[in-house]
Amino acid sequence: MKKLIAGVFAATLTTAGLVAVTGTAATAGPYTGTVKTVSSVTTPAPVKAGKKAIIKVKVGAGNAKAKGKVTVVVKNKAGKIVSKKVVNYKGKTIKLKTAKLKKAGAYKVVVRFAPKRNSVFKASKSKTKISVRK
Repeated sequence: MKKLIAGVFAATLTTAGLVAVTGTAATAGPYTGTVKTVSSVTTPAPVKAGKKAIIKVKVGAGNAKAKGKVTVVVKNKAGKIVSKKVVNYKGKTIKLKTAKLKKAGAYKVVVRFAPKRNSVFKASKSKTKISVRK
């Protein structure tokens, strides 16, 4: 009988607005790695053998400026790394010079963007080729 009276009393106070029932507040987590990025790489027209190529890299993330590290790897036909550069990226187009490309042929260029730790940006990757002629 006591429980019934206590329950009715609590229900009456709650409906009258005199006692509030609260829960925990909803909060959003950091949601790391949710903004898609696109790495774009521009290579020059055919480069002469023995010269360096200038590669332009830009990482797009909508209207935001992605920040992190950009790694550019240039490989020859055999898959051997000819040039490798790692640069801090701060949201603007960057220009990198490769090592001298000694032999004529096609070279693979792979650009990888790695965002800062706990960043909202996702990693991205892009590939292209550089043509070297005599």
